[in-house]
Amino acid sequence: MYTTMNPTWNSARPIATAICVLALLAGASVAEAQPAGGGASALAAPTPASSVEGSGAASVHATGPAEALADPRATPAARADASDRVDGTRTSPDGEADRAVGPRVELGYSLYGLSDGESRGRVNAGSFGGYFHTGSLRLGAYAEVGKRTDRPGVDDLVVRAVALAGYQYRLRSFVPYLAALGTYGWLIEQGTGAPRTVALPGGGLELGLDLRLGAVFVGVSAAWTRIRLRGETQDLFLLRIRAGV
Repeated sequence: MYTTMNPTWNSARPIATAICVLALLAGASVAEAQPAGGGASALAAPTPASSVEGSGAASVHATGPAEALADPRATPAARADASDRVDGTRTSPDGEADRAVGPRVELGYSLYGLSDGESRGRVNAGSFGGYFHTGSLRLGAYAEVGKRTDRPGVDDLVVRAVALAGYQYRLRSFVPYLAALGTYGWLIEQGTGAPRTVALPGGGLELGLDLRLGAVFVGVSAAWTRIRLRGETQDLFLLRIRAGV
């Protein structure tokens, strides 16, 4: 049998040799096509999320807040930061828009009655003030100048400074608050003789609400203040309308 199959093997050996050489060449070409150290898994490796987030966050600082809001690459944190600079809201660490913080500065109008011991007059006053942003603690102060009218042709000047501190509950668009206040001022009476100046020390409570409309805040508040005038105490009930940014 060996002598019979030997011629057949001798004739097939070149074919087997060629097949082995082709297999070796094919394996070498596949190895060269794969990247070093990664194989097929390296080709499918996803781009790290941090690099995408970094590009989105960088776009906020490279452009203005309005452009960052429209940038499709911006992350939720970047969009919230841009929103913070556009409409005056604060942002939380996870990137969600936080609640309103209230105005930094504001203009106001006050209306209340004030007695000088002889007659009760109406006070119309304008004010300018501001607040510190301290989260739920509301700290602020304002100065007020107005006139008191109790009879035609006679207007007295009212000048007051007010400081307040209290608690505010921050919602998405509303900021209700309750604060204690202290005040000191003067009533400058413009009578028939020389002007007379009377001190107006006092303290009380103020209840108010701020509403955020874009980057502007509008508010209304009511206050009770007990003052001392010429050795006697009297209660003032004030209505204030405010607008600020």
